[in-house]
Amino acid sequence: MLKRFLSASLLISASVLSAGGMSGVMLSQPVLAQEDIRPAAASQDGANRIAMGVTAEKEALVREYLAVTQSNALAMQMMEPMIPVFQQAYPSVPPEFFESIMAEMAGGDLVDFLVPVFVKNLTVQELEAAIAFYRTPEGQSLLRKTPVIMQESQLAGALWGEQMGERILQELEDQGYLESRANVSEI
Repeated sequence: MLKRFLSASLLISASVLSAGGMSGVMLSQPVLAQEDIRPAAASQDGANRIAMGVTAEKEALVREYLAVTQSNALAMQMMEPMIPVFQQAYPSVPPEFFESIMAEMAGGDLVDFLVPVFVKNLTVQELEAAIAFYRTPEGQSLLRKTPVIMQESQLAGALWGEQMGERILQELEDQGYLESRANVSEI
């Protein structure tokens, strides 16, 4: 259960990161097959990497982009508030366990998983333009504000989802597809 919870939390973090630090962008469904997200260094031999358009230049640009956008630091910022939730859910797990998990994640291997995603979806020109933007004061400001924007966007999305759920239930009831909600237990 802990492994599944950690995996889900990391998936959320990686989804936000794969948006490239852009505010308000999150992946709502898996868009890649699992074999597409293996670490770049371990997943492809030289010929396969060339066939996929993975050049040393492009991989270096992706790594530079991920460094400039502080992707690993953003992942850590997103994970830190989740640790107390884990600790509360699993009180018998010693704090040292969570400290070691955070230290391991700080090592930055997430970048190796993100490289193939960016290589596959961005051109050299797009990467160069994005790197140039994120090096500007405006780009740096956006990076600093992204964690708060994402947190507030998640809250807004949850509120919207709750309202839409209520609206759908009301429509189902109004159109006779559901018994009166007064007679139906919570879904």
